[in-house]
Amino acid sequence: MSSLKQKLKQKKRKRPPKPTTTDEDDDDDALIAKLEKKLGGRKKAKDDDPLADLIGGDDSSSDAESVEQEETTEAHYAPREGQDIYGRPTDQKWVPPSLRRRLNNEAPAEVGDVLRGALNKVSDTNIDATSDAICAAYARFPANDVHAFVSSHMRETCVHGAQNMEALVPPYAAVMAAADTKGGRELGAHVLEALLPDLESEGKRRGNAAALLAAFCDVGLCGGELTMSYAEALRDDGTADALEACAVVATGSRDVWRRSDLRGRLSKLALKDESGDDARLLQAKNALRTACASKPGDVSRSKSLRAAVARAVPNGRARDAPLALSWSDLRNAEATGRWWRRGAAYDRHAQDALVDDVAQRRAAAKAPSSKQEQTMRALRLNTPAKRAAFGGVAGAADAHDAATALHALSTKRLCDDRTAAGVLQTCCGGEPTYNPFYAAVAKLRRGESKDFAFGLKLACWDAFKASDASEDARKAARRAANLGKFCAALLGPELPLSVAFSKVEARSLVADAAVKVAVLSALRGLLVEASDETFAGALAMEPSPGAVTVAPFAQTRLKRPAGADASAWAAREAELLAWFEGGGEGGGE
Repeated sequence: MSSLKQKLKQKKRKRPPKPTTTDEDDDDDALIAKLEKKLGGRKKAKDDDPLADLIGGDDSSSDAESVEQEETTEAHYAPREGQDIYGRPTDQKWVPPSLRRRLNNEAPAEVGDVLRGALNKVSDTNIDATSDAICAAYARFPANDVHAFVSSHMRETCVHGAQNMEALVPPYAAVMAAADTKGGRELGAHVLEALLPDLESEGKRRGNAAALLAAFCDVGLCGGELTMSYAEALRDDGTADALEACAVVATGSRDVWRRSDLRGRLSKLALKDESGDDARLLQAKNALRTACASKPGDVSRSKSLRAAVARAVPNGRARDAPLALSWSDLRNAEATGRWWRRGAAYDRHAQDALVDDVAQRRAAAKAPSSKQEQTMRALRLNTPAKRAAFGGVAGAADAHDAATALHALSTKRLCDDRTAAGVLQTCCGGEPTYNPFYAAVAKLRRGESKDFAFGLKLACWDAFKASDASEDARKAARRAANLGKFCAALLGPELPLSVAFSKVEARSLVADAAVKVAVLSALRGLLVEASDETFAGALAMEPSPGAVTVAPFAQTRLKRPAGADASAWAAREAELLAWFEGGGEGGGE
């Protein structure tokens, strides 16, 4: 520690002495003050008083400071009266930046500077480049400004009032169609509307406008209905100028018309010569007849232009259909609306097509698609349960298979037994001749289900009811004969004759021939086809009121069919008549 203290003492001793003020230092201070005064700095007080700044100092110092402050204020921005902190007027509404160019009317000039050069160089070889330039302009300028400039330039270039522009019209139309396809924001609809005044004018201007409209149709911008309806309007006008324009439209659009359903209207455009026609009118009619009758000439240029428009379709997107409108739709756009535009919410043609599609679907729904569908509709089996039962019976290999299918439908609750019994009766009545298959299925199923047996009883009652008056007489007689034999096969202990005839009405039996045929067929089937046990079971119950109604009819109309055993027929007929007279129990014994 002693050595460290000694070292510190030595260092203190070696420190240099404090500097003293000399004359040289005073000279430096004077030089600094002189330079400050020369550069505009504040003068110091003579007595060098440190409180001079607080007291105010001399007048020369305060004047220099105020001048410096005024110069600094003018150099910086300060809002004026009626402006916000950013210098914008407070008495005007805020306008989005994208719309401020419209206030200064700068858009047409700017759009023209961008597009005029490209549109002036339109040819068959630069359709893609020109359409790209138009689409690029939509990204920089408002769409309406681009529409306005392109439409006006088109009219100034192609719709000339003194000469025909046949060479320039096709590529210009292809450029419009390509730009509309690439994403021209309904450019096609706007150029068509811009062309309307020229189409309604006269002379060369209308002829050039008609050629441009036909070119639009040829490249697929608009449909053939527009040009056809416009040509018909010109034909109805009947003047030489209108017929010349009509010939121009027909020449440019006939290829499209012949590829569509408008070819029938093409032949009706031609007009015959009349005695009072002048030379120009005769020449115009001759040109129109030539345009309607002749075939297209060299179409290589037209094909190349259509191919250029097709290449303009963006990848992965289908090409839009041509604008579907007529001449009246274009003329009355202000009154009826521009529904024909692609972005419109309402499409009249689509609604008409929808109505036609609904009608076609209804017709298709009514028209059967298969033989089984035809049969079900003919038999009026329209519910799902009835159709399921019909499918199970029609697709069965034999009676046992059909009975199994009906049992499965009942188990799965797809078709109840009463409905299935009615389907069997309906199918049997609809056959051309009696088919014992349905009776065999009914007998098998009746032994398995009481509901099915009850359904068969209801089916027999329906068989002896009056037929539909609108039904054909032969068809009704055939159905009644089949149902009578069907009921005869079911008669027996499970279905006595008294129960089967309980709903027969005397009025229907006398007036309706189908009821007579059904009753006679049932009685003849019972007398000829039934076994002795079945015959006895059918007569086990006493006659019901309905059966008593049948008694007089059976006594007079019941005749032995050909081929039946005479002795057996006579014995059973006597027993049946005795049962009708009230001897049901004796007949049963």
